[in-house]
Amino acid sequence: MTVVAPAPLAPSAAPLARSRSSQLLGLFEDRLARNGKLGSYTLEEVARHDSKDDAWVAVDGKVYDITPHVQAHAGWTSGCATSQLLAILRTLGTDCTDEVLEIHSNRALAQFAPFLIGRLVPSTDEQRQQQQQQQQRAAPKEQQTRACPFAAGSYAATCPFATRKPLPP
Repeated sequence: MTVVAPAPLAPSAAPLARSRSSQLLGLFEDRLARNGKLGSYTLEEVARHDSKDDAWVAVDGKVYDITPHVQAHAGWTSGCATSQLLAILRTLGTDCTDEVLEIHSNRALAQFAPFLIGRLVPSTDEQRQQQQQQQQRAAPKEQQTRACPFAAGSYAATCPFATRKPLPP
């Protein structure tokens, strides 16, 4: 009897599957947006929905109400699925993009589509922080060194008691 190994998947199979699940999510998102039912939520709003009776998660910039999935999960009745349920409960109310993408197949990601309720948007605090970071990056950085008025030589550049601008090279 000869055993034949299955042919390996083409390298383009994974991106194709990813694009199909993305297309499906895109269709749901477009339909919700057209019907005026696609909301915009901050991470603070998502964080308020962190229980089995009110379960939201953010994944890849989108917000999902997965309450029906959590309530119907087999982990409540089957001991073998308890660890899966605990992993889900731990991520409720958070942006769990990394966790979801790490363990879910493209097919599973497509099953998120019916739970989509909106997009994740930055809060005003996040916007303010992002603006400050952009301003800090854009502002010219003035290099400062420490110098001690009573120290001489290379030690003057490392003394913590005084600050002055460095000499040009």
